[in-house]
Amino acid sequence: MIILYFVTFCVILPFASYQLQYSIYYRLLLPRNEKLMAEAKQTRIKRANATNEKRVHESLEFINSLKMKMKAVVSSHITRKKETELQKSTEKRSRMIVKQKKQLFVSVTVITSSRKQVHGSYDPRYLTQVSSQLLKLMELEEKQKTNTHDSVQYKLFLCNVDQKPLNHEEVNSLMELITTFASEKRFVLSSYSDLFEKEKEDYVFCLKKTLLFELSPGIRPDYVVLIEDDAYPSTNLFPVLTYILHSHMETRNRANFITKNKESIAYVKLYHPRRLQSFISLEPDRLPELLGISMLFGTLLTGLYAYIKPKIYFSISKGSVNLCFVLFVIYSGMLAFCIGRQNIMAFRQLSKHLYAFVPAPHCCTPAMLFPSGNAWHLIDKLAHVKCRAGYGKDTALFDIMRDSNMSAFMVSPSLFEHIGMYSMLRRGKLVDPDILP
Repeated sequence: MIILYFVTFCVILPFASYQLQYSIYYRLLLPRNEKLMAEAKQTRIKRANATNEKRVHESLEFINSLKMKMKAVVSSHITRKKETELQKSTEKRSRMIVKQKKQLFVSVTVITSSRKQVHGSYDPRYLTQVSSQLLKLMELEEKQKTNTHDSVQYKLFLCNVDQKPLNHEEVNSLMELITTFASEKRFVLSSYSDLFEKEKEDYVFCLKKTLLFELSPGIRPDYVVLIEDDAYPSTNLFPVLTYILHSHMETRNRANFITKNKESIAYVKLYHPRRLQSFISLEPDRLPELLGISMLFGTLLTGLYAYIKPKIYFSISKGSVNLCFVLFVIYSGMLAFCIGRQNIMAFRQLSKHLYAFVPAPHCCTPAMLFPSGNAWHLIDKLAHVKCRAGYGKDTALFDIMRDSNMSAFMVSPSLFEHIGMYSMLRRGKLVDPDILP
């Protein structure tokens, strides 16, 4: 057993995981020379920029192809009779949808502001990347629908909160593809703290406009997803979101209605920074999760040992058997801790059924899901909150949720990746590439 511990934690793991971000060896074995560390950081920045440029190129190609398809459809001849039939069919389908209570309507809104004003000539085209990916994933989700009665209908919007909306070139290039809301309010920024208040008011504006928009005559969204324009969606987004809505949100809402439970869900976080997802955390689910992993794999390793060495295992005393089990449990826990929770959680992405639905921490808001009914309550409360440096909209939402006797959850692992290299709230300051995702 001593040999197993030594070989694993002193030989195999240091060699295999010293370049694996969030593993215990990643920081321990990094070069301490400041020059080498600066060079490594620059390499990561260059790699992130290269990835960004590649995504921009692919996104522009996809969007241009959509525009070409749209022009082809518009220019094609459709007789008035067919138009009337199509309209009647749409109205009939809308009436049927109202009757089919199992079908949900979700509005997805991307909140955006021009990056050029923040960092000069820097033009990463985050909005183009995010919008393109969402359009692709929605198209794929529509093709893969098997049961229209239990499906979720998604609709994409843009919310332009730039101080000069007409100057936001990315939005202008996407308006013919995506319905867009634009804020006409001019927020006077007299201090640094005003940036946080403006962000909150922009958020409220976009949430309200999305809630009020009719997806079909008389039909407004059951849920709203608000996304900041540097939150890049994963390929699992819509399958997982559909599963979460039906298996957790709707099930919980029905249970609360039947039991007359007043507690309801204020929001669900679809993103949480990876750097905050380690086992060392104040979140109540982390240590039980580590214990569960330790017990599961400790039991499996004990069974494997009994299978490989049956004569030794079954000839030892009961106390030795228990000790063997405890040592394997400790071994499994140490192994999980050294590899890092973030890296282990990546295995949950193999299936939508493996994603966790856990209580949410107060940070952060790049991607949030709101039930429409409770969203109006949050809007009313946010109107009486003043955000400032050190008290952003994420903390305000968390306080409102807690004070209103509501609950909030988080989908884990995250369904979005943070790709913004420069912080809007920090006036163009470069974000450490190690904390980006």
